[in-house]
Amino acid sequence: MIRNLLFIGTLLLVAPAYAGLTTGAEHEVTLRTADVAAFEQTDARIDGNLAIWIQRDYYGVSDEVFGEFVTAEGQRAGEPFLIGTARAASGPPAVSFGGGRYLVVFGDGRGRFVSEDGTMSGETEVARGGQELHVAFNGQVFLVTWLDPDMRVYRGSIVGSGVPFDIMPADLGYVAGVEAKNVLAGVVALNGAFYAIASFVDTNGSKLGGYPSRVAAVPISAGGTAGTPIEIAPATAAVLDLRASASRNDIRVAWKTSPFAGDIRTSLVFGGGLESFSAPNLRMQALSGDLLIYGDQQKQFVRSAGGVEHELAAPAAQAVVDDASGEILIFRGLPVIPGGPNGSDLYVGRIDRAFTPLVVSPRHQQNPDMAAAANNVRLAAWSEYIGRDRRMSIVAARLDAAGATLDTDGIDLGASTYDPTYPKVASNGTDWLVAWIDGTTIYARRVSQGGQLLDSGPIFVGDSAYFEENLAVAWDGSNYVIAYLKGYWFHGVHVAATAVRVTAEGQMLGAIALTEVRELGSISVGAGAGGSLVVWGDGGAILSRTATITPVALAASYEPSIAWNGRDFLVAGVAIDDTLRCQLVSDTGVVRTPLTPFPNGAWPDAEPFGDGFLLFWWDYQSGSFFSQLVNGRGELVDGPLEIPGVYTFGASGNLLIYSRRVGGMIPALERVFVRFIEPSTMPRRRAVR
Repeated sequence: MIRNLLFIGTLLLVAPAYAGLTTGAEHEVTLRTADVAAFEQTDARIDGNLAIWIQRDYYGVSDEVFGEFVTAEGQRAGEPFLIGTARAASGPPAVSFGGGRYLVVFGDGRGRFVSEDGTMSGETEVARGGQELHVAFNGQVFLVTWLDPDMRVYRGSIVGSGVPFDIMPADLGYVAGVEAKNVLAGVVALNGAFYAIASFVDTNGSKLGGYPSRVAAVPISAGGTAGTPIEIAPATAAVLDLRASASRNDIRVAWKTSPFAGDIRTSLVFGGGLESFSAPNLRMQALSGDLLIYGDQQKQFVRSAGGVEHELAAPAAQAVVDDASGEILIFRGLPVIPGGPNGSDLYVGRIDRAFTPLVVSPRHQQNPDMAAAANNVRLAAWSEYIGRDRRMSIVAARLDAAGATLDTDGIDLGASTYDPTYPKVASNGTDWLVAWIDGTTIYARRVSQGGQLLDSGPIFVGDSAYFEENLAVAWDGSNYVIAYLKGYWFHGVHVAATAVRVTAEGQMLGAIALTEVRELGSISVGAGAGGSLVVWGDGGAILSRTATITPVALAASYEPSIAWNGRDFLVAGVAIDDTLRCQLVSDTGVVRTPLTPFPNGAWPDAEPFGDGFLLFWWDYQSGSFFSQLVNGRGELVDGPLEIPGVYTFGASGNLLIYSRRVGGMIPALERVFVRFIEPSTMPRRRAVR
């Protein structure tokens, strides 16, 4: 949250005679169209050279099934195109290639053909609703199977015949009275025949670790007649996440024996050769031909039949291998932001080569801050998930005096060491300095008024920073001042309030310890006429431009914020009783007013406004966000204005920047917006120098 503004030249001061506050129109800072797509991508499937996925809209009204062709080298061969729209949350689609065309079946049972040039047939019902869709082509016809949720039996249909048939449990070799249920893992076509791969739970077996299940393959004719089951594995252990895929002239089957500490087992239907290897806390991602992909959220591995394990270069939260070549992988990106839209982006490539984005969801943005330079051009900065690169960064954009964005695609500051977040921004009147904490290390980078990066990369400022939110930056008229808490936690907090001065050219002038090491809470800094006021949990100090330290006796508070209106500092903080408290302090450190209490509040942000101040804060009891006028005497003016939708925020004068959640299938997705806060009746202005 911004703590100060630089006042240069003539100022317009506003007499404290307001009739309340009102908000201006909301503007999103950067374009969502900077990425390929606008919604969450899920349920990826690939066959031949057509990749398909679901994009779910924000309101959960429908599942749009999109497709895109990829080359044999795993590169994008065009742009995404809409194949059809299914009922919301109706289930993942299925796709199979045969006869020179793709059959795509939507989760609600409708489907259509897509030719290799992208031409599409009309839609038709092929599965009559249901769940657990599977599609296979035996060289002559497509077979679609699904689970009837009402009858709890599997059904199948030869596309074009229009006559569905039941695949009864007895057809699959179900033993009544012994086995509780069957699970159809998929239908695979091999040498002109269809095979249903199923597992059967033995209720007479030991329940320890899950009832054991046997695995079998059952031939299914084009008319729905089941042949003699072929046993793949007896009921000696639980069978979870059963998968099957054609492999040369055989069918490979794989499953896990436990969701946590179990093994992964694989076998050929006709060639046998049951293999088992330990895979604690790992889950299967994909099976295609002889390739099995498995792993966790940090690492993924690929193993071929009878082969050794190799780590994949591209981590995946969900992976699908091309059933035709067994070499092209499409996967969802790994989570980076807990609860955010990470994992919604799809990437494509050959298993042995680099991966490129196939379709990317909107970037997650949060924790914004902002500062003004000359001509009232502001620089906003926030932390952002860069979907294409699967990394976090600090991104900035300039805003003109009307709040319009000058950099609609953002300026990437290149912060990606660990988890950069909570940037702070200050201006020397011409350029800006953006500082942030990445892990426990502080970095900074300068941005010119023209939007150019003035440093070749992030500048190292200091280390051992305690907690990423405990950072503030201001321009004191000679240098930037970065204030933070330096230390660690070990049986308690051990930190010292610390300031680092940075020249306009980006040179570090060394750290200044403002306190001894002890338990402290938050820290803030604001620049005045003769230097900077730094405030921490139980006190503060004036830091002159020559590094002289003058202690200031302030009441204990946490989450402080500081603003300078040209005459006094307003210090806002949260007292021990969880109420907001404000007081005025001169530029020499004299406390001018007693504490002014507010009702319940947290995370205050004080901003200069005319000859008074604007104060923003959260009401932690109601969960609402407010703005309040404070006059030059430190007195509250009128009632507070509630501003809906604010999640994380910063401000520069009366321009509020904030992230808010845009909802839908990615409920925690945040985007950054700005809006002006104005008096409902503009008062008379007077110019002073």
